[in-house]
Amino acid sequence: MEWKDCIKDGSVTKSYVEDKKINLLINASKRKIDFVNIHNVDNTNQEILFSIYYEGILELLHAFVMKDGYLINNHICLGYYLKEVFNSEQLFSIFNNSRIIRNNSMYKGEIISVELVKSAIGELNYLNEEIIRLI
Repeated sequence: MEWKDCIKDGSVTKSYVEDKKINLLINASKRKIDFVNIHNVDNTNQEILFSIYYEGILELLHAFVMKDGYLINNHICLGYYLKEVFNSEQLFSIFNNSRIIRNNSMYKGEIISVELVKSAIGELNYLNEEIIRLI
């Protein structure tokens, strides 16, 4: 799948910039990410904290693409936006790896190790900082 496929299948639509919604998404994202960052990841909360952080990143990415005039209705196409429209293989890779971790936990019932969550959150912190810097 590629960005052009996302447009072709209707997963991406052009939209107008909604500053109020963009700001709401950014603020919701910040609250979730800040919440995770003040907690220590351990073997009792790793999936919970990772899930909250991932959701915060989703909100931030939706704000980011909306600022560019897009609505995207799936996580894969958000990744392809980063890779092919924003031209960042690095941010795509970080997001896509986290998407896979989340999906394996959510849909396959896999336990995510504390070490993997800490590493993924570290990478997502970088993605968060880069998007915030640009938005």
